Amino acid sequence: MHSSVLKSLAVVVVVAVCLVPRVEAVLEDLLDGVAVKLLAQGSLSGLDFLDHECELSKDFVLDGLNLYFTAEMTCSGWTEIVGEALGPDLGVLAMAIKDFVIKAVVQGLITEVELQAWLEIELVG
Repeated sequence: MHSSVLKSLAVVVVVAVCLVPRVEAVLEDLLDGVAVKLLAQGSLSGLDFLDHECELSKDFVLDGLNLYFTAEMTCSGWTEIVGEALGPDLGVLAMAIKDFVIKAVVQGLITEVELQAWLEIELVG
């Protein structure tokens, strides 16, 4: 390879490595915002997310003397994706929402731009 190609490749790698934490931070902020807004709707059923009706469910599991909570988020009229979480407290509801959103983004069902637009509308409304 020519040295100019190697230099260009090195620049691309350095820029990509520097941007990854920023992109992850932006996505984490979006996920936190979506979870807060959905939980603020005050119900586990009939959640309005991107003009789709979604549901959260929660349960608990006893493992010996340990109590764990489980949660799932589904939007059955829209997708078969299931957001899932297991943890020691009811923070699993937010974790299940985030899991659902990440899976939806990875599968191309929604974009970060759509999430940002929905969140902005929710914050105003």
